[in-house]
This record gives sequence, C-alpha cells and structure tokens, in this order.
Amino acid sequence: MMALALFLLCFGSFGLLAASQFGHHRAIFGIPPSDARARWLQGAGLGVLALGMALAIALDGGYGLILLITLMAPAAMGQSVLLNLKPRALRLSGWLIPAALLLLVIAAY
Repeated sequence: MMALALFLLCFGSFGLLAASQFGHHRAIFGIPPSDARARWLQGAGLGVLALGMALAIALDGGYGLILLITLMAPAAMGQSVLLNLKPRALRLSGWLIPAALLLLVIAAY
C-alpha cells in the first residue's frame, strides 16, 4: 500500500511540475499560466516530492527512499504519455495527492 501511495504522490507532483510549463499549461487548461501561477505550481510540485521523500524515509528508512526513487520513473513516464494523449485529463491528477496522503496515513497504522 505504501508503494501505491508513493506512486500517486510522484504522479501528482509530476503533474504539477508539468502544469507549471508554458506549453503544457496551455494544453491542459487552454490558457497560458501567469508567472505567479507557474511559480506556485512548480513550488507545489517540488514540495510534494520533498514531502514524499520525507514520508518515505520516516515510514521505511533507506528502503523507502529507494522505493520512492524507483517509482519516480514510471510516474514521470505515465505523466508524459498522458500529457501527449489526453492533456486535459491531467486536471484530475491534483486529486491524487490527498488520496496518496490518506493511503500513507493508513499504511502507517
């Protein structure tokens, strides 16, 4: 269950990072991002990745960090495939972050 939660965190954070880019934001939302919105999306994406790293280390030590880094590749690949095939579907990837945090809380107990 922890692996699924970490994957969802990576997938959601890469969605935020993709949405911070000019071309991707336009493909997803139909409008270009303002500078403030792009910085906010980029900061949120990096913050969620950092949160995932801290939670992985706290829950499972060094193995959790290895698991997180291993799950980053398929999450980024999934985001790039989804961005090319159906970019508007990335609007929903932000909802994966709270779901992943809920799964991590459940996995901790």
